[in-house]
Amino acid sequence: MQGKILKKSRRTKAAIIIGIFLLLLLIAATGAYHWWKGTPEYSMRQLSHAVQQKDVTAADAYIDYDSIFDSLWSQVTAEATSQLGENQNDPFSSFGTIIGLGLLENMKPTLKQQMRTSIEKSIEGTEDATSTDATTTEQTFVSLAKRNYSIVKGDKIYISLDNGIKLILKQQPDRHWMISEIEGLDLTDDDASTTSK
Repeated sequence: MQGKILKKSRRTKAAIIIGIFLLLLLIAATGAYHWWKGTPEYSMRQLSHAVQQKDVTAADAYIDYDSIFDSLWSQVTAEATSQLGENQNDPFSSFGTIIGLGLLENMKPTLKQQMRTSIEKSIEGTEDATSTDATTTEQTFVSLAKRNYSIVKGDKIYISLDNGIKLILKQQPDRHWMISEIEGLDLTDDDASTTSK
């Protein structure tokens, strides 16, 4: 009888050890998945998938339109301000730049909405531009999942695209990453500057 109790005791210990091992394995897998969901690679894969599926709502979770517009707005106003400094000898040009900045400031909400609408149409594939532009935009978003990422600051990631444009991703409080800034866009109107000369 003592042998039966000993065998039962060994089986119980083995079952407890296996149960603890499986529980630890489950905790490790859950932790790894939670960690993976907080990486920029995961967020960009989700964005790529949303673009491939033409799912604007899902893509919107990874694009911070307000921050992108604000960063572009800062670049535009910095460029206009530098032109204002360059045109100190021409009071009419300086005056025109000041009026232009004032008009742009009044148009800011409309421009922000147009930027958002343009990106969303591009994701949907209903962009008014040529189909080549829509395809290029989709390829750019889809390729984000395959990029190398380098940390700029603790909560920001820098991505360089092939065309010289730089995307900056910022980690959100819930740990997912959003495109929050774009750098390297040519914000000057080269056609206007060549025709005015």
